[in-house]
Amino acid sequence: MNDTPDELIAEPRVVPSRRISLVWAIPIVAALVAAFLGWHTLSQQGPVMTISFHDAAGLEAGKTRVKFKDVELGVIDHIALSANLSHVEVHAQMRKEAAAFLTDRARFWVVRPRLSASGVSGLETLVSGAYIAVDPGPEGGAKQLVFTGLEDPPIVRSDVAGQSFVLKAARIGSLGPGSPVFYRDFNVGYVLGYDPGDMGDNVTIHVFIRAPYDRYVRDGSRFWNASGLSVKIGSNGVQVQLASLQALVAGGITFDTPQNVAQAEPSREGTEFRLYESEDDAVSARLQRRIPLVSYFEGSSVRGLDRGSPVEMYGIRIGTVTESSWNSIARRTVRACP
Repeated sequence: MNDTPDELIAEPRVVPSRRISLVWAIPIVAALVAAFLGWHTLSQQGPVMTISFHDAAGLEAGKTRVKFKDVELGVIDHIALSANLSHVEVHAQMRKEAAAFLTDRARFWVVRPRLSASGVSGLETLVSGAYIAVDPGPEGGAKQLVFTGLEDPPIVRSDVAGQSFVLKAARIGSLGPGSPVFYRDFNVGYVLGYDPGDMGDNVTIHVFIRAPYDRYVRDGSRFWNASGLSVKIGSNGVQVQLASLQALVAGGITFDTPQNVAQAEPSREGTEFRLYESEDDAVSARLQRRIPLVSYFEGSSVRGLDRGSPVEMYGIRIGTVTESSWNSIARRTVRACP
């Protein structure tokens, strides 16, 4: 066996590779994706707002969304009790595009299944769960991040075109927020609410008429209470009048415009009208000239003739009985006015 000289044995050299191993590509790509997603999330985040509600029924942190026209604008971040335990404070992380909606004119409420005078709403939340809806309100409001939520949805939202009017009535009857307003049997508006400020004299009722029906309201229009069921018994038999099933349950108001004012300009926002107790009272109010009359009847031939009964001539109604009483000589005294 021949021995190899030491000088002929080659020394190994370690040459470092200048190429990056593909193994490192995976964590690098993952880090870049995570950085992009984090940047994108932060760039889309808007302000954090706070809404106060009476309770947090149906609301969950991290799940309940804030929506406008079914478009998601934010999500609830956390829910906390107020310092005096009187309400809950809902903190929501909003998106960047929602910042324009957060003004002092915005309104928030919780959408859940409800049964009200205006009908049934929120049935879709039986599957999807409750969410917070927003009505941005008209443009031009001041920026705001703290709000007091509505316990009930607004009757009319800000994006619904129309006008509000004021009605003066002796009593409100079964009317309430959400009661319908009819014009020729079409549902054209709703009762917004009533103002008890001057209830010593009358009740002030605010109604909203949707466009284009609001242009049929003229200064000579007549409004009357169409609540409940009206039954009349006369020579023509029994007459039953019902505006709608909704008016039977929740009350309702009907208005009409006489032909003599049909060509006048539409009434302006906030115009005040009188709310009559019935259609007959509204029809009688159209007569401009009034002559009070007093009639005396002997015996009991006028049984059933009470206040509100019609006064007719040749089958045409020309007035209404305003008072009926007995005098000292057993004669029936009837006062009427056209």
